[in-house]
Amino acid sequence: MSVEEKETKATVARDLELSEDTEVQDINNVKERLNGRFSGNTDDPSTPTFTVRAFTIGFFWCFFLSIVNTLLSFRTNSFGIGANVALILSYPIGLVWAALLPKGSIINPGPFNVKEHALIYVFASTGTGIPYGIDNIVAQVFPAMMNNSEITIFHSIAFCLVTQFLGYGISGLVRRFLVKPTAMW
Repeated sequence: MSVEEKETKATVARDLELSEDTEVQDINNVKERLNGRFSGNTDDPSTPTFTVRAFTIGFFWCFFLSIVNTLLSFRTNSFGIGANVALILSYPIGLVWAALLPKGSIINPGPFNVKEHALIYVFASTGTGIPYGIDNIVAQVFPAMMNNSEITIFHSIAFCLVTQFLGYGISGLVRRFLVKPTAMW
């Protein structure tokens, strides 16, 4: 008996043993029941991603979650609304948008698809964070603390943007050391 025949017999015996295992049968049953219920792992390049619909809904959720989470951060027991809320609520909004507006235009290129939904989630998840400089501005302007009335809305927005961009700049500087090396030590 050759080595290949022995390997074939061993493979057949293992497959037979696995086919009789109840846990493997349960997993196969679940796979059969769930087959086709989720999106596949293939990409259809003909479906549009960067559409006016995706950008409009995404910007709405980004701005809305940013404002609401910033306001909610001032509570004693602060909490925030996650991007999952936008993920769940943006799907029916996208479907309604696709159904009501005229098809084939730049505003409605066709049916609402998974790529647009994922892009909306990315927009929404960027809006869930609170800028680092908000607490500093509140402490400076609040009458019970520093009561600095010379700080204008322009100064406040500029300070928030500078603190946010400073983080992006530092991450860009250390990218060569932290991201580029493929080896893990």
